[in-house]
Amino acid sequence: MDDATAAPEAHFFGGIDENGLGPRLGPLIVTGVLARTDSPQAAQEAVRPAAAEMAALIGDSKRLVGFGHSALGEAWARVLFRAQGLDFQRPSELIRQLSLDAPDTLLTRCPAEAFPLCWRPVSDESDRFEAGDEVLARAEAARQSLLSRGIHLEAVRSVIICPRALNDARDSGISRLDADLFAMERLFLAMKQRAGEDARLTVHCGKVGGLTFYASKFRHIRLNVLGVLRESRELSAYESGRAQIHFVLDAEPKHQLVGLASLVGKWLRDLLMNRLLSHLRAGHPDWPEASGYNDPRTKSLIALSEPWRRAQGIPDDCFLRR
Repeated sequence: MDDATAAPEAHFFGGIDENGLGPRLGPLIVTGVLARTDSPQAAQEAVRPAAAEMAALIGDSKRLVGFGHSALGEAWARVLFRAQGLDFQRPSELIRQLSLDAPDTLLTRCPAEAFPLCWRPVSDESDRFEAGDEVLARAEAARQSLLSRGIHLEAVRSVIICPRALNDARDSGISRLDADLFAMERLFLAMKQRAGEDARLTVHCGKVGGLTFYASKFRHIRLNVLGVLRESRELSAYESGRAQIHFVLDAEPKHQLVGLASLVGKWLRDLLMNRLLSHLRAGHPDWPEASGYNDPRTKSLIALSEPWRRAQGIPDDCFLRR
């Protein structure tokens, strides 16, 4: 998230959520949305659930969209970048800007045999947007409604953690929950940089695996001497400089910025999962379209594709989470 100059009275708010913590296939996505408010009234509005008229456009991605039907999240990602003057023509272009990590960093662990599972050439026929003009217009209208309430949506970024990265982390004693938390920390620090180190920033995140005590697990965040504000089942809150990070139970319906992050992350995970499926099913159309979660379709896809994957030289660690 790039540097920005904020007015002294500005209060920044962020929402962070994960998508894909539990699946057997596909990446773990952690997404953050940053907003700026310029008045106490707008600040109060920023930490509330979405207004009733926008409940169908901002909220828990598990409630609003399903696998293969995440055009709403795509629309939000495109609208947020359009507000910054960036109008992308292909998903691959959007992903490069959305990712907190540079493309070279994402490809560090990617062997040539596994490259098509996650990344496809920009000329590929499947590299096209799904959201139509109507859903884009609805997302833009919702953004304008937030703006009229004094909430300026400033940035959106995602951390993409592929199965290989998750498996390598596990071998180093880092669990999926740890990887999720560390990604949230990185997004929090990126928001601090964007807002300015002296700016007021409050970030709400979904709880990581129902965890209550986070302070000893932080890898990137440095807390104030009295940095633990609260630790309970419902809320764990911490202070770092003038910034606070709150981990909230069932955060998506409670905080609209968390819900917005969840929608964008859901689209990004679905997009990358569909790339994997299109590569696997290109010569095997009878193989199931699987979500990647621990369900019968996913189990069937894993079993059916195993001989083909071995013949192609695709490492198991690039495909299947351990």
